[in-house]
Amino acid sequence: MSDYSGALEAVDRIVNRESEADEVLRQTVEVLHDRFDHYSWVGIYLVEEGDLVLGPWKGPRATDHVRIRIGKGVCGAAAASGQTEVVDDVNADRALETIKAYNKAVRTDVKFNPNVKDGRRTEGLAINKSNWANPVDEPPFEAYAVTCGITFTFGGLKIDTSGRVIDTDGQTIPGLHAAGELVGGLFYFNYPGGTGLMAGSVFGRIAGTTAGQRAAQMPS
Repeated sequence: MSDYSGALEAVDRIVNRESEADEVLRQTVEVLHDRFDHYSWVGIYLVEEGDLVLGPWKGPRATDHVRIRIGKGVCGAAAASGQTEVVDDVNADRALETIKAYNKAVRTDVKFNPNVKDGRRTEGLAINKSNWANPVDEPPFEAYAVTCGITFTFGGLKIDTSGRVIDTDGQTIPGLHAAGELVGGLFYFNYPGGTGLMAGSVFGRIAGTTAGQRAAQMPS
């Protein structure tokens, strides 16, 4: 008898034995979680006013996805179509192999702390994560394509303390002002978080004030 047929018989016995729906769901979750090693987390979602609402569940930790809009994400899409959602161009076996290797490599003995570089890392992978490593074991799962990007360069236009752009001869260019990420000379090698936005706010106000004063002095 396969695990699947045995689980189905166990669920059938629960349905015939229990009279309370909540107890049927709870025990069904127990069966599915305990009988299949590849299910680290099992939960049942109920349909309520166009949403999937989390009912009984069992797993290593609670999930934030207690309410999912039908049609949103993989779980919501499956509920909307009534069919298993298969993500295109994904090698399922390879993905599971990679996730299992990652989960095994996480130093779970190191306490997770999102506020500092906590040293909770992976060990033994070709490319290790140095901080904030948590196992990928809490469904529902979502995957997103990721690519590198440039926030801003450290080079850019030269401005004076009034936000006026300076040319290569060291002279201000009349009527041209600059602020934000296209201004150079503020950072070197790295920058503290949030300072890009702060620099844009500060120099944007200065440049705007200077531009306004110049406009007010021009003949109408």
